[in-house]
Amino acid sequence: MRDPEMVYNVHLDLHRTTFPAYFRQDGTFAREDTVFFEKNGKKLYHPKMLKSLKSFSRTWAANLRAQGHTLVTEEK
Repeated sequence: MRDPEMVYNVHLDLHRTTFPAYFRQDGTFAREDTVFFEKNGKKLYHPKMLKSLKSFSRTWAANLRAQGHTLVTEEK
């Protein structure tokens, strides 16, 4: 079984903001998308799912930091 998979949308033009767009957890068959519709360049988001995944993401990041992992950023 793999670790949870989280995909983020990154907006470099909007103060480098990120938000979770997709989550998958093996074993529980959980697969969740926050972007549920796109038309003419506009994306619609599922607000409750986005809130839930943001919360999970914060907890997961805190756990990884507590285990000694660090975030490495690279600008090109």
